[in-house]
Amino acid sequence: ISSLARIKTVMVYIMTQITSHTFYHHPQFSEELGEFITHHCNGTATYEESIGNIERLLDTHFYKFPQFTTKHFGLAQGFGAYTVYWLHLAIPNSKLSRTQQPKAYFFREKNNGKLSFLCIDSHITNYKDSTLRKIANKRLEEILQALK
Repeated sequence: ISSLARIKTVMVYIMTQITSHTFYHHPQFSEELGEFITHHCNGTATYEESIGNIERLLDTHFYKFPQFTTKHFGLAQGFGAYTVYWLHLAIPNSKLSRTQQPKAYFFREKNNGKLSFLCIDSHITNYKDSTLRKIANKRLEEILQALK
């Protein structure tokens, strides 16, 4: 199965509608978040709880009132005409310090309310932001193809 077909198939199953956004998670983002939670949260957090919390906070942030400070949320650079944000994810019940919380990139289509999580990493793994942005750019292209 091609990568594009896999994304379309997985997106159908993990798409959720909450108030104003339709959330799509790149399959590798979902795997990365799940692995992060498994390895670093000592059974105190679940994928479903974490992604549900993040989606509710983002929906509230964009449609009701801001939930994040500029220290934890911002417009990402290097994505051309596309609106991509970065966000430090607060994983519920994780007992991780603020600096250990993972950073994620997501794409938001303003006109139709679609929000697509692209990738995630944490300082626990000593990621480089430039590398994470390159991964986000690649996955953005894949998501755009899948959403056509």
